[in-house]
Amino acid sequence: MCPSLSTSLTNSYTQPSSLFVNNQTLYSKESTTQRDPLVMPMYGIAILPLVKAIEKSGVTQKRYADDGSVSGDLNSIKDLFDELQDIGPAFGYFVNPQNVNSS
Repeated sequence: MCPSLSTSLTNSYTQPSSLFVNNQTLYSKESTTQRDPLVMPMYGIAILPLVKAIEKSGVTQKRYADDGSVSGDLNSIKDLFDELQDIGPAFGYFVNPQNVNSS
């Protein structure tokens, strides 16, 4: 999807990072490093297939960084939310209903 970025991501994240704490070495095998400038582009590329999979007529999706919002009629939004709960895990995305607000 983004060849120029993929080399940097591969070099940065294919092996665990060594974290040194109290004379012990811990290996960071999941997630990204805080403040890593590659995090947001990597997230954007990674979430794009899911965003495309849940595109619906009657619902508008807006995204910025790792936040997303939708607008549209209530039934369409509910259908999208249900679909996101169903197919999200196949993309590594798990909905936390406690984090959903309707403002």
